[in-house]
Amino acid sequence: MFFRPFLILLILPLASLSAATLDLRFLAWDEAVATRKLAAGSVDIAGLHPLSRTTDYKVTVEDGTCQILALDKKDAEGKPVILPVKITPGIVKPLVILLPKPDSPSGLAPLVIEDDESSLKWGNVRFVNSTNKELGIAIGKEAKVVPPAWKPVDFQPTIDETVSLLIAAPEELRKPADVRSLFFSSVWSARSEVRSLAIIVPGTDARLSSIALKVISEDRRALAAQKAAKR
Repeated sequence: MFFRPFLILLILPLASLSAATLDLRFLAWDEAVATRKLAAGSVDIAGLHPLSRTTDYKVTVEDGTCQILALDKKDAEGKPVILPVKITPGIVKPLVILLPKPDSPSGLAPLVIEDDESSLKWGNVRFVNSTNKELGIAIGKEAKVVPPAWKPVDFQPTIDETVSLLIAAPEELRKPADVRSLFFSSVWSARSEVRSLAIIVPGTDARLSSIALKVISEDRRALAAQKAAKR
């Protein structure tokens, strides 16, 4: 009997260690998702866009999960539907990509990737592959295989130099460039003040085995100007 209060005092501090506060940013997958009405805690999420991140929103992460509210969807009790977002341990600055999922209660599926500046460095480009096939990517002389299932792969192109950007089957990158074997070709110019997230998506022409790129760039000079304006 005398030990019960003591045990409770031990348990409560341990439970509180599982909760933490993180800054989240959000990226809408497409225009339809960008029109959704969502909230992080009691704050409405503004500025959802397919080609730019939102500002930071502080959320409480408990046991590896935080909750986003779909204000435009109601549950059986008439309350906003909760969208649980799992944060992988070790992620410092989560970027939540909001994907459409019509068969879910919220109509959304969250995909979380690391977006901290120490991970996605200025001047670099991070590729994530949303297709179901392994792809080879070459930027200038740097070539890597980018697996499917959204696993990020980073490139560090030469700053202030315009180089070729080629995407093909991995085995094709080992051969001399042949336009007929490429899924995608373009040029890339890296800048020391800019970092980019490049999402590989299936091409819009069903007759072709092509892919497309959705590039979300961020300029730290613009971020600095925004922070200065808020002071």
